[in-house]
Amino acid sequence: MDVVICTHLHWDHCFNNDQFKNARIIVQKDEIRYAIDPLPMHALIYESQLIKMRPPWLKAIENIEIIDGDMEISPGIDIIKIPGHTPGFQGVNVKTVKGNYLIASDFCPLFDNWEGAPPLKHIVSPIHVDLKDYYDSFEKVEKIADFVLPGHDPKVFEKKYYP
Repeated sequence: MDVVICTHLHWDHCFNNDQFKNARIIVQKDEIRYAIDPLPMHALIYESQLIKMRPPWLKAIENIEIIDGDMEISPGIDIIKIPGHTPGFQGVNVKTVKGNYLIASDFCPLFDNWEGAPPLKHIVSPIHVDLKDYYDSFEKVEKIADFVLPGHDPKVFEKKYYP
């Protein structure tokens, strides 16, 4: 089974999805909806038609599978809807022998976002659509994940592999 789990539809996360000719590309319903009609300040990051661009995710539209909420992909691999960065943002929770690892992408760009700094339990990324959703998603991830792997922190590569 070929599957691409697209965390969100910002151009830098979906640009080459059309290269996966036989894959199911899984995207949240709320993400598709917002990518079609984003706020003006987000139009560029979605390469929106509202500003006369062609969104890269449209090149793979025939392969997109729209879901609404959490979903098991296969035993031990779950999509977890965690909005905030975008309305339909999703992470990937992988169950391992050492615990649950959430592949967080832009939900949690750096380890510092997850680990926080007193008195803050977590540090929310300044790039978000809905702050309330973001905080709710942190609470959801706390209940699910034992470990969070950020999307833009070079420290992720300090380990050769994760169990």
